[in-house]
Amino acid sequence: MKRPTIFELTPRVSDWKRSVLQECHPKSASLRNPFRGVGVILLGALKETRDWLKRRHRLLARADIVVFYTTLNQKKALTPVSVHFGRDGCYRLAEEGLGCDTGESGVGVGLGAWINLYALCSMPIVFLDALKAPDLFQLKSVFRCFDQYAKAVGAYFCFRRDLLKIMPNVVFISNDYSGIPRAFAFAAKSCRVKTIYLPHALIGTRHYTPPIPVADVMLYANDVEENRIKERCQSEGLNVPQMIYFPRYARSRDASVDSFDVVKTIGVSINSLDSHSLINQEICKIEREFPQLKFILRPHPSLQFSAETISANINTDIVIDSGPLEDFFDDIDLHLAGSSMMHLDAALHGVPTAIFSDATKNDHHGFFELGLAADVDEVTRSNLRHTFESQQQKLMMFAEESNEKLQKKQSVALLELSDYFLNT
Repeated sequence: MKRPTIFELTPRVSDWKRSVLQECHPKSASLRNPFRGVGVILLGALKETRDWLKRRHRLLARADIVVFYTTLNQKKALTPVSVHFGRDGCYRLAEEGLGCDTGESGVGVGLGAWINLYALCSMPIVFLDALKAPDLFQLKSVFRCFDQYAKAVGAYFCFRRDLLKIMPNVVFISNDYSGIPRAFAFAAKSCRVKTIYLPHALIGTRHYTPPIPVADVMLYANDVEENRIKERCQSEGLNVPQMIYFPRYARSRDASVDSFDVVKTIGVSINSLDSHSLINQEICKIEREFPQLKFILRPHPSLQFSAETISANINTDIVIDSGPLEDFFDDIDLHLAGSSMMHLDAALHGVPTAIFSDATKNDHHGFFELGLAADVDEVTRSNLRHTFESQQQKLMMFAEESNEKLQKKQSVALLELSDYFLNT
């Protein structure tokens, strides 16, 4: 298999025309300046190398199965796989930065340093691929997110080297649209290793611009996901991966509809797509319908957020919550968010959820279209009960009734999966 191009490795970055680049990579170091990106990669290599030398070891043991994740959400999605097949041989990256988590097998130590070093060596490849950009927008994206492209190419060569040493039969990924996980999947393909994709987030009706699939097997959770994957394969003229049903969600608790007559606390989930002015605007609107409330704001872990930036023009109590997700939903009676997976989490926890008005047009997961999130402008005291009942009815197509049923169906799917990759 020939080396993938930078545009295959990082489709969300290279889709410069159809996606908002700030949204795709808000932390991109290049900022329209590739030389700044080179500097950040160099500093990253030095820092990661220093951390690596403190530990002075990096083990690469033989493993039959490799479970790959880069964030807590991806790790959570892949937990049933790790539990079913055992934790030995799990190839892991840290939740808070590449190469900082040794795990039980020790394979993560120093990985971030190697990715950055390979990225430095791969910079000529990035420039060569840029010359072959299919259009002006993708060419511009190279200069806008140069560091992201270089790291993806460096990760590809780093992972390929390591997979040749580990020699697994199959790898699991939980993200197929970001550069590092796609680099891992392409590296596995080049080593003739089966790749299985278990999405860490719901693939809704409008879930981003679908990238070119890289997995051999797709574990889908509902008909919407299955059709979405098939559509994106057909649009690229590619073979559809083998599809295996693997439910991922179970209802956490049932809410009492009687409690909806008294809304005392509203939770607001915030991510990098939500501006402070938008959040202020939406909170003011909902406060007029539900006065004398307490608001609990839950910013994304990647954000630096202060309640003072929101509460300036609002006469109510506002606190920041960064604790366990279950406690957050236990403490609120109504949930608000923009384009976010938190709408599904709220519905699973038995909390009615509403989407910011501006986000209904840019709801990448399609929760508003699917009926899992109401328009915040249409949420009132009188219709809150109806809103919840409607959302819970729609939730049935995405979630099992109990965690026990979920685990049983997951076990059946993983047994089917075992037969697949052990006999191919």
